[in-house]
Amino acid sequence: DHAAPLILTTKHPLPVKKMIFPKSQTGLQAFGIIFPFEGQELNYAFYVSNGRGANENEEDDNSNKAIGGRLSVLPLSGLEVGFSAFHGKDGNNNNNDETIIGFDLMYRRDPLEIRGEYSAGEDFDESGYFIQGAYSFLKKWTLVGRYCFYDNDNTNVEQDRWTLGLNYKPIRAIAFKGEYQINHEDPVGINNNLTVFSVTARY
Repeated sequence: DHAAPLILTTKHPLPVKKMIFPKSQTGLQAFGIIFPFEGQELNYAFYVSNGRGANENEEDDNSNKAIGGRLSVLPLSGLEVGFSAFHGKDGNNNNNDETIIGFDLMYRRDPLEIRGEYSAGEDFDESGYFIQGAYSFLKKWTLVGRYCFYDNDNTNVEQDRWTLGLNYKPIRAIAFKGEYQINHEDPVGINNNLTVFSVTARY
């Protein structure tokens, strides 16, 4: 869940921002929950979509279709481990085939939440990951810290970012967010640290 109203920070983790997986798609999805054993839960979601392209959420301007899905298991109380995959043709890159895989985990035991995610393109020429911890207090406040990393062998770009943020929700649908980022980018050695504030709302 990387929609702006749902994440604790203003800026997305680098692997999400760089869209190793397509950020959004238009298509059909089937999802559900299975309980294979007592006390355990298996979630599944499978989809067919327009795939990646210049106007992937506006019009279907080619015959390419993509398939993908996610499986996750809750083996223990508060722990979820997931696997995702995507396969299609990249409409932004001469319709070349692309396959993407990802792994994610989340552990939640109030007031603490820890989550991480790893994703990689075909041949691992593009990959990234993040690890994030969050601590909630006084019912409406959350302190969050995150480290993320992104590497693209095709463009020789390697980036990492540390983020420390504070999230305040006066009501469930509205969040005030503030964060400080320490950014580093190779091979040019760019350091463009940022202080960011935002307000998000959902309805």
